[in-house]
Amino acid sequence: MKCKITDRNKIIDDYIHGRLPEKEMDAFDRHCFDCELCFSELQLRETTSGLIKESAHVLFADYLEKQKASRQSVPGNRFQKNPPFKWAFAIAGMVVILAFMIVFQMNKSPVYNHSVFQTLPYLEEMLADVSRSEMVTVFSPEIGQKYHGHLLFQWDGTGEEKIYIKILNNQGDEIEYLESNKGEIQFNKKLNTGLYYWKLESEDDLLFVGKFLVGG
Repeated sequence: MKCKITDRNKIIDDYIHGRLPEKEMDAFDRHCFDCELCFSELQLRETTSGLIKESAHVLFADYLEKQKASRQSVPGNRFQKNPPFKWAFAIAGMVVILAFMIVFQMNKSPVYNHSVFQTLPYLEEMLADVSRSEMVTVFSPEIGQKYHGHLLFQWDGTGEEKIYIKILNNQGDEIEYLESNKGEIQFNKKLNTGLYYWKLESEDDLLFVGKFLVGG
């Protein structure tokens, strides 16, 4: 899919610094799910920003030490002038080198290794495993279905028995709890981009495990 975003740099910058409205943040999250170009650039910018923040005290330690010594050696000098141009060039050079190192590292590994879409092994093994298969049939959602603001959980074979649906994130944490005795539940709540699992349970049994995706 060809990316239609023309002001990518500004959008990514506003996204990283939290300047986008919530709806635009969500829209860009969904866009990055399908757009390799934007996802890669966003990942690069976030990684670069994080590394610069984490490494600043190491990268600039020599400069900071010299500045400290300079202040101490000049009596009464309470205000420091701007750093010499040579330090500005040195800092810019280190940032460029760091960015190239990050790009090289990213090219060695897939860009789709995004934590919110990583699978949870023990739940993957339980997908579509129905403990009362002779009684229960699950119609929707399909395994791996994409969620676009509404989702119908629908099943048959439990009569008027109260059934519970638990929605979990890809870390296995329960984030939503629903119940019904009508064989279906309509879910319309806003969810963040990522991979989600869901469990269909009775009072005594785990009846079914499925998963769906938010984004794209």
